[in-house]
Amino acid sequence: MTSCDAIRPELAGYVLGGLEPAEVADVEAHLAGCAACRAELDELAPLPPLLALAGPGSPPAPADLRARTLRSAGRRRQVPALVAAALILLAGLAGGLLGTLGTGAPDADMALALGAADTPGVAGDAELIQTDAGVRVDLALTGVQPASAGYYHAWLERDGRRVSAGTFVGTVDGRVHAQLLCGGQLEDYDQVTVTWHGFDRDDEVVAAHAPLAS
Repeated sequence: MTSCDAIRPELAGYVLGGLEPAEVADVEAHLAGCAACRAELDELAPLPPLLALAGPGSPPAPADLRARTLRSAGRRRQVPALVAAALILLAGLAGGLLGTLGTGAPDADMALALGAADTPGVAGDAELIQTDAGVRVDLALTGVQPASAGYYHAWLERDGRRVSAGTFVGTVDGRVHAQLLCGGQLEDYDQVTVTWHGFDRDDEVVAAHAPLAS
């Protein structure tokens, strides 16, 4: 078995944030030197926003839905089939999901302009929406780097304490829309931060951030 054979089944889990830290490290080490697997990672970029649509506001999903999604993705080697599997899972929630989409997106409780920090060029908007499950973070960013170069991590912070809203990857055109979820209440936080994690470096870079309006 080649190293690619071992890593490719893990790519969907990597994009969906379902791997253990040691597994993440193995995937990132391989991606740093494998253009073919980076290309497959680019193709998997639509998975997180697709699955996010089945989150807040939709009917409860089966408790093992995430695990089944990851297992299904891991068994498939063809990237288009991975995206198709995600769409099939979403279709299983269609009744409540279509009703939610039909009413339009909920009004944002807070809208922020995100500015570039240590990485020039990353900018955009963040809409924060309080839901029963936590704070939904809708990001619309430009100037992002493609998935082949690394990934982004969104956080809500208070007094330097971070709580993860999730990870996402960029696209080749430098634009991304990500729909993420962070636990807690909106008043628990005072800042939104987006960090960048490149495959050729171990440290993180603050890509964009903004204080929450008081």
